[in-house]
Amino acid sequence: GNIRADYKLASWLTWSTQGGLDYRLVQGKRVSDARTADALVRKGLVQVQSNWNTNVNIFSTLNFNHTINDKNAIDGVVGYEYRSEDNSSITASGDGFPSYQFTSLQNAANPVSVSEFTTGFRRNGVFANVNYNFDRRILLGGTVRYDGSSRFGEDYKFGTFFGVKAAWNMQEEAWLKGAKSISLLRLRVGYGTTGNDQIGNFDALALYGGGGVYNGSAGIAYTQLANPALRWETNATANIGLDFAFFGNRLNGAVEFYDKQTRNLLITQPLQWTTGFDGFTSNVGRLENRGIELTLGGDVVKARRTGDLNWNVNFVFAYNQQKVKELYGGNKILPSDPSIQVGQPAGVLFTQKYAGVNAATGRAMWYDTLGNLTYQVQNRDRVILGPTRLPLFQGGLRNTFSYKGFTLDVFFQYEYGRWATDGQINFLVESLARINNLTDYYDSRWTKAGDVSWIPRQNANGAESKGSAQFTGDRNWFKADYIRLKNVSLSYDFSGDFLTRLKLSNARFYVQATNLWTYSDWYSYDVEFVGTATGIIPQSKNYTVGVQLGF
Repeated sequence: GNIRADYKLASWLTWSTQGGLDYRLVQGKRVSDARTADALVRKGLVQVQSNWNTNVNIFSTLNFNHTINDKNAIDGVVGYEYRSEDNSSITASGDGFPSYQFTSLQNAANPVSVSEFTTGFRRNGVFANVNYNFDRRILLGGTVRYDGSSRFGEDYKFGTFFGVKAAWNMQEEAWLKGAKSISLLRLRVGYGTTGNDQIGNFDALALYGGGGVYNGSAGIAYTQLANPALRWETNATANIGLDFAFFGNRLNGAVEFYDKQTRNLLITQPLQWTTGFDGFTSNVGRLENRGIELTLGGDVVKARRTGDLNWNVNFVFAYNQQKVKELYGGNKILPSDPSIQVGQPAGVLFTQKYAGVNAATGRAMWYDTLGNLTYQVQNRDRVILGPTRLPLFQGGLRNTFSYKGFTLDVFFQYEYGRWATDGQINFLVESLARINNLTDYYDSRWTKAGDVSWIPRQNANGAESKGSAQFTGDRNWFKADYIRLKNVSLSYDFSGDFLTRLKLSNARFYVQATNLWTYSDWYSYDVEFVGTATGIIPQSKNYTVGVQLGF
């Protein structure tokens, strides 16, 4: 729940405060039936979990808005915010059930595990934002924040972040006021920094863990190395843009160029296993994002009066180029993750190139570093294929038609330039010995000499003798480019006597559909939501018919 209070201290000054408490208990149970391949040998498996989560939020501000004179005005806010989160969980599991009809944990012959954990973090900060307006021509603004997070090292919990901005409304200048075709012409620039603390709650601390046995007694062990120098990741963004509108806003849009530099990048820094640890969270490098965002809109057909035909078009285009600029110790590749390379986007697909299936034998083939076909590839045969986290291009196109109370809205969205894989499909085609394969995958496999297929002959072991594992390389990585008809809606707004008779202020009847059509070569369920995890629910086509009434 939330509670809020506002008090007007003066005509130009208002104090506001609000607090919120969110408490959630989530309980889950998973039953693996003894009749399935996953739990057959174990004679069934049952797992139960209870999770408690408590969030507290406090937000308090002083808001001011003061007009000094006809040409000068100032507004802004000074505030404080606080957030705490505590999370606790208990899990238990057991296997060895008398039959598949028994699904209560107490019936398990073998208690497999019991686990409990508690975690939490605190974050607070003070901030101020001031904006100055001179004669509606010149707009200046500044922001400063001082934030603290419990997740960092003792001497680095707090960080200072700031931003400045300026805008020039050129259409308000005397030398442009006579240009009736120009409705808006605003040049704007800005520079600002922000902080990121999205890491584990205790990543800066040295940790010990229990649950071990030493000399027949309960013991503890060192489970995590400390990093007392762990600090805020900072994002510094510079941008310059132009907003414009012409012919009474009939044609409008904006173009913006940006340069975002991420420093003290928060990633796990790997260690040699001989240390007893695989790595620790650290500030390991620098990341760069540069790009352009373009918005264009306008009325292709402009209604001269209410009820006439009006056709409005809005197009959005965004291009982003990402590069890792620097890694710790002068490394060019992050030792534990070859998808992090200097000069490439974070998460770049760096792997062996799949060559298809030998039509004579049905064996999977790849290209080696010299471009030759081989059944068994090495790390040296890996090549860079492209980004996997962010597309190079994305955007959308909206067309809105209105005529005599009817409105038709059609929205397309698109992405281009990203590779992706789907953990759900990969799981369902992983091994004939473990699970039933997807029908399309099974029917398309190589079965006899001369078959042309990209799916090799089935092997219960997953890999051929003297051959690479079946999913080595980019075999199950595909271009995730798409164009999707995301939303279509047709509505009718009633007016006049109809509303008067029913004593309504407004009434609308509408029909709406989402995800109607997608153009893509994507091999799995939903190109818009992909990832290596299983259990991702694809989006569905939805059709809605409704009525909105206002009284």
